[in-house]
Amino acid sequence: MSVVIEISSPLLKFTEETKTVIVDGNTVHECLIDLAGVYPMISDFLFDMTGTLKTVVAVNGAVIPQKRLDMAVSSDDHLTLLLPVDGG
Repeated sequence: MSVVIEISSPLLKFTEETKTVIVDGNTVHECLIDLAGVYPMISDFLFDMTGTLKTVVAVNGAVIPQKRLDMAVSSDDHLTLLLPVDGG
């Protein structure tokens, strides 16, 4: 199924300045894997060497925890990639 991923401005360098990417997948994880297949440069930003997600993903505006990458998505859903924020 086709799902829209919105790319935040700091990440556009990885997607050839493409802000909205349509990917295929039934889960958040499958969508991110498809995105990395289309734009391999974003793969290192998305996942570490063990496959753990390194970025923040929102589904329909709600940030999801890493343990929810298996969350089912539909063609009506919009994923957004955001930069993680460190500090305190």
